Amino acid sequence: MKQVKHYHYQITTLSPIHIGTGNSYEPTNSVIVTQEQTTSACPQTTVLRCPECGGKIINGECSICGEPYESEGNQENSNNRGVENVAVQNGYLYTFKPHHIKKALSPVEQQTLYRLSQQNSWSEIRKFFIQHKQQLAQYGFKKAIVSKELSAKYNQLETGTLFNIDEQICDMLTQNPIIPGSSIKGAMRTAVLNCYRANANRAMNRQIGGQTDYNAGKNDAPLQQAILNYTNIPNDPFKNLKISDAVSDEQITTHIVYQINQSKRSGIASGLRTIAEVIPQGAVFKGTLIVTEESQTRFGYNINNMAPRIDAKTVIDSCNTFYQNEYQKETEYVKTDEESLRYRQMFKAEGSHRALIRIGKHSGGDCVTIEGFRRFPNKNKDKNNRTKPLFPKTTPSTVWLAKEDGLIQPFGWAIIEIKEENQSK
Repeated sequence: MKQVKHYHYQITTLSPIHIGTGNSYEPTNSVIVTQEQTTSACPQTTVLRCPECGGKIINGECSICGEPYESEGNQENSNNRGVENVAVQNGYLYTFKPHHIKKALSPVEQQTLYRLSQQNSWSEIRKFFIQHKQQLAQYGFKKAIVSKELSAKYNQLETGTLFNIDEQICDMLTQNPIIPGSSIKGAMRTAVLNCYRANANRAMNRQIGGQTDYNAGKNDAPLQQAILNYTNIPNDPFKNLKISDAVSDEQITTHIVYQINQSKRSGIASGLRTIAEVIPQGAVFKGTLIVTEESQTRFGYNINNMAPRIDAKTVIDSCNTFYQNEYQKETEYVKTDEESLRYRQMFKAEGSHRALIRIGKHSGGDCVTIEGFRRFPNKNKDKNNRTKPLFPKTTPSTVWLAKEDGLIQPFGWAIIEIKEENQSK
């Protein structure tokens, strides 16, 4: 007998979160304008919406479909969509479409850009876009806060410098960031797998005569099947858990930050730094969750009834157990701000409908793998700079952090709160 339960969930971000699209903001589709220069960029506080696709109307045309728009109707008043007050010398990243370039530039400027493109002079093209950033910013349909350090670097006009920024996934109509349900479900699955990982060795002992390890390479399907007690994908118990994308009721301005790779042992960052758009700390998202609870009869072999039953309580308890433990380990080599630490301690209570969770890119190898079955490549070098033939490591030696001027934070931490539909009203 199946029983369907409906829940509402809320996610509050405790540190920057980045969930990419595979695309990047490039010097030819975005510009960075510092705070002192934003008086004429996106000055409207009233948002006009295209009746065809719902896109934002900027300078008489839709920022998504490009259709002209002249009506005074279809207005949506919003205090959050105009130019925001941020710290002095911080900037905004403004994103525009290819057809906006023609709108923003004069005929002479268009000819100059065409000539530079024919010459394949990348450094000169980049300089051209920076020199005309004020004009292009007026057509920006999406903006993000940029730190002082990044704004200064952008304005240095360094030749040959690539300034690609990894894009955060967002709603195509509102340009508001979202958290995909698949990312949330994956984080929940990792927590459950870690909390019930003892089932793997029990299963192997029963099936193949005492072997107690799995191949922890790219194909970990047998390991997951043993822990969750299923034999094929249609019988995966997580099919009973359906999660919507998490969206925000308010307009969230994303941030542009450095991604730095820091050694856990020495605390020293390597020279490798990339740039990404992130959801900032303190953002609130909401969504729905549906759980189909089946009878105790399970598919496949039975491991003394030790396989987890996937329901809201199992997910919350597993997330609290696993991610609290991983957070405690992380505090040994990552310093975090007191406010984030206070929030984590607030939501630690057992039996609560709240749990700590980690979502998105750079969540750390330990938070996306199963303890006891982890294998990370060993890249240690000998004195001749050759890779040592050592055994694979069981934990990463570095951690990726978000750097925004003087603030350095880990990626991905959030609080998730799950309530039944009748409890959340």
